[in-house]
Amino acid sequence: MGDQVSFQLTGTVAQDYNDYKSVYQLVFHDTLSNGLTLDRDSFKVYKNDSNEVLESNQYEVNITDDKHFTVTIKDVKVLGDDVSKVRVEYTATLNENAVIGSAGNPNTMYMEFSNNPNSTQGGSKGQTPVDKVIVFTYKTVINKINSEKKPLIGAVFKLEKVFKNGSKKLVKE
Repeated sequence: MGDQVSFQLTGTVAQDYNDYKSVYQLVFHDTLSNGLTLDRDSFKVYKNDSNEVLESNQYEVNITDDKHFTVTIKDVKVLGDDVSKVRVEYTATLNENAVIGSAGNPNTMYMEFSNNPNSTQGGSKGQTPVDKVIVFTYKTVINKINSEKKPLIGAVFKLEKVFKNGSKKLVKE
């Protein structure tokens, strides 16, 4: 519990999006399980493989409740002539409702997109199939024993999480 989990949503843009008479819109729909808490200020949106974050006025994040949100690019054409994909990154934190074990904590998403290039009114929308990832967390039981494999009475220890950068976080003492 308390671990931060990174998510990435990637949508491929139609090659002919610049030929749409109206807008070419992308909407990412995401639903988090009860075991995940959305980090509301973590959203970053990119085009193509760039690491340059889009300006906040180029997309809209709408958080409807703690478990559902959308990220909308109202018109991909304003992002330029060379957009092949849009990437949304955000984080969530495992909370006290996280399911421990193999059932995990699912997160689902689907994407809506403009699919009628001849419409002057925005046209109809297509939708991708729902995609699901599962975040797993497990419980660990640790016992100190002596060389005869008998429990050490009164033994104390601390459990630390070590991160890639070498920093540590005390998990339990």
